[in-house]
Amino acid sequence: MKYIALLALMMVLSCVCFAQGVFKMKGTLDGVKNDSLVVEYRQYEPVDSLYIKTIAVRNGKFKYKAKTQFACLAVMHLKSKPRVELTFYVVPGEEAIFSGKLIDEEAHWDGTEFFKQYQRLEDQLNPLRMEYDVIRKEKREALEAGVDMATADSIMRTKNFVVADKWMNILLKRIEEHPDEDATATDLFALGIDFDLDTIVTKFTPEVRNGRMRLVIDKAIANTKKLKTQIAAHKAVGNDTIAFGDLAPELGLKNPHGDTLKLASLRGKYVILDFWGSWCTWCIKGFPKLKEYYTTHRDRIEIVGIDCNDTKEKWEAAIEKHEIPWLNVRSEDATTEMRYNVKGYPFKVIISPKGEKLKSFLGDDDEIFTYLDELLATK
Repeated sequence: MKYIALLALMMVLSCVCFAQGVFKMKGTLDGVKNDSLVVEYRQYEPVDSLYIKTIAVRNGKFKYKAKTQFACLAVMHLKSKPRVELTFYVVPGEEAIFSGKLIDEEAHWDGTEFFKQYQRLEDQLNPLRMEYDVIRKEKREALEAGVDMATADSIMRTKNFVVADKWMNILLKRIEEHPDEDATATDLFALGIDFDLDTIVTKFTPEVRNGRMRLVIDKAIANTKKLKTQIAAHKAVGNDTIAFGDLAPELGLKNPHGDTLKLASLRGKYVILDFWGSWCTWCIKGFPKLKEYYTTHRDRIEIVGIDCNDTKEKWEAAIEKHEIPWLNVRSEDATTEMRYNVKGYPFKVIISPKGEKLKSFLGDDDEIFTYLDELLATK
């Protein structure tokens, strides 16, 4: 009997744990008959994974289910309108009921407690969104009336600052008044670089800070620090960027052993500067083909992997995990990315045997290999 009771208890606990990892959403989309809804989110633990799922919408209705250990920021859009995206949160153990349109001020959330909390904030922010709409309309009307762009922009910025101040006050007040609500953690993404998020998150209860919202909180802090770093780098670099045909300066970046790489030592070979990160799925997906090309043409090309927006630990672990065979350095302050006009990731820059910047490539595209083949065929 004791064995049966223990087995029953284990089954109950197992079911509870499973339920905590399931997120459910159902909804009705206004003005939509039959279409497809694309839901996308990224889960950083236990494994960094990108999830994309396409759901049928029939007579405006849809259902969605996902398993996740932690809450994640997500986006969804209709397949017929990929540019109109609505952000929301995939939260384990919660059920969302959506109605309206995929526009913030016309979206309504209901369901379990998290989404009731979430909607209460949206109800406070929607009037401010309408104020922003009015300001944009006033700018258009001013331009049509003959006001020059600089003046119109100046007026718009002044009015936007007033609305933004109201917005920030609402978020900060909610953190002060509801530090025990998981939905309050979503406020961090909107606070921006003018706030010390490390200090603000200490206001949350331990259950919120260290529970299922932990990755949302950590990501908000990391994104803010990244943006601050990029702004500082932009100020430091200014107009001192490297144009095509310019001689590529020394990077001043260190390898995993702490030694500074010398680009000049690679003269005589074509050099690929590969800007990547352990967090970048497409960067890593491109490694196998890049490795193959590197092995075939190693006598005439060299690759320098420049890790961006990573901790030293994650960078070193990624080098080992993916067995990256080329030279590796890490950018800590984003000035290298700014100097080379990095537009996204992966981003590759081709340097000539004489050390000149030849061409750059954004994304994982075979075009770079076609270009390299042409270069290598010239000699």
